[in-house]
Amino acid sequence: NGGKLPPGTLDNLVEMVKFEYGVPDISYSKGTLETKIRTRFKKENPEFQSNPAGVIEISKLSEDDKRKRQKLMNEVTTRYVRRKEEGPKKLPDGELDRIITQTKN
Repeated sequence: NGGKLPPGTLDNLVEMVKFEYGVPDISYSKGTLETKIRTRFKKENPEFQSNPAGVIEISKLSEDDKRKRQKLMNEVTTRYVRRKEEGPKKLPDGELDRIITQTKN
């Protein structure tokens, strides 16, 4: 199933927890509950990490590294948009990679 829960599983989990703890209603939206469940599962089961090796999670970056990353992303975006406005609608293959490489240097 592509790593996703079968339809209705999250709803069943919520109902089971409500019954188990005697809570008639939970004041969280379904999206908030999904986030809380995924975060807890990820924390308790690191072996199921979905990111491939070498992928850096933004949430684990220092504030300084987050600022540097954002500055780089802003510059890449600016250069990309400028290049699109200068030339044809479709940029040549590999153009984004060239922009990223130039921006990093």
